[in-house]
Amino acid sequence: MSLLNARRGVDLIAALVEATVTPYLIHRLRDAMLSSSTGRRILKDRARINSTTVSLEWLRNLPDVTMGREYAAYLDRESVSLDTGSLAKEVINIYWEEELETDVKQPRKRIGLQKSPDLREIRAELRARRKADKAARECVRHWSAAFTIATTS
Repeated sequence: MSLLNARRGVDLIAALVEATVTPYLIHRLRDAMLSSSTGRRILKDRARINSTTVSLEWLRNLPDVTMGREYAAYLDRESVSLDTGSLAKEVINIYWEEELETDVKQPRKRIGLQKSPDLREIRAELRARRKADKAARECVRHWSAAFTIATTS
């Protein structure tokens, strides 16, 4: 329906994606976890990182080079908490609770994980660009109107 009628767009396409991708993704993640001894242990223990299992203050006080300290810095930078929600990742077979005191370079190298960009800095740059573009458009409109008045007078 949505593919034929663009007015219903987003809601129907989202429903279609959710209905078709979710079962595949869930099975794929489960299979990935079951194929790894660490994944099987995570499923068995039902490991969770949240404010009842890990202290954010403890994470903040870990040495600078640790996964836990980097995670706390990310949470602080993005203004989110340990309870904001979890993201499904291909790195699902890592027992993160056991990596919190590990030098952050080790797991990054082991799984090819790159440091995430500072999204606040990127957003600030985008806002500044939009503001400058808007000012330039206003300037062009102003001078265009002034030129039109001057040439018709």
